[in-house]
Amino acid sequence: DSLEKFSTKGRILTEAYTPNGSEEYRCKELATMLGDKYINRMLFSRNKYGLSLLERSYGLLAEDARSGKEIKNAPAYFFGIVEKMAQNNGGA
Repeated sequence: DSLEKFSTKGRILTEAYTPNGSEEYRCKELATMLGDKYINRMLFSRNKYGLSLLERSYGLLAEDARSGKEIKNAPAYFFGIVEKMAQNNGGA
């Protein structure tokens, strides 16, 4: 049963992921809210950029959604914001 949380490419299913600490728990929450099937990129981005950049990026996505912008692929949209913010903020 524990093998089911890993895909053939080593990706970890978000729903099966067991967080280790409050930041990982928040990463799982964000990935779940975005509908991201795999949590790997969220954890990688947290390690690379920090949780506060992820939180700010999610806030921008939520603002866009509230303003009526059509977001077809929320995880891709979110990580696009993350990359832009990281470039603008020098990576953090």
